[in-house]
Amino acid sequence: MRMFLQVLSFNYNPKSHWVLKAPIHSLYIETLLAEFPDACIINTHRDPKEVVVSWTKFQMQMLSIYCESSFDGTKEFASMTRQMCELMIDRVMKFRKAMDPEQERKKFVDVYVSTLFSIFFFIFFFTSCPVGYRT
Repeated sequence: MRMFLQVLSFNYNPKSHWVLKAPIHSLYIETLLAEFPDACIINTHRDPKEVVVSWTKFQMQMLSIYCESSFDGTKEFASMTRQMCELMIDRVMKFRKAMDPEQERKKFVDVYVSTLFSIFFFIFFFTSCPVGYRT
């Protein structure tokens, strides 16, 4: 991972830090944090049903360029996606549970998407002139 980011940095050096947003990284959370001990993990919490539906649609869209138009593996991919989500959640939970509580509080930030959207909508609808919006 470090070498991959170094190669990317050769032509594109981020201003402050890299942001890795792929959920798949949670499968290798222990390795990731061993390689980047100063990393901070922002753990987003969403409704699992919405995640499985969204991720399955994304996979089907990506696979559509390689498959015949009659191919429909939605049911199989939904099952695989659910299993993958369970595995990722399980690995992160086990890793966090094994950590010293003080270290865990410093390393992980939990963000609940429903709360985040509630705050956004409150700001958007109850301020006189939200950014980008004019009445």
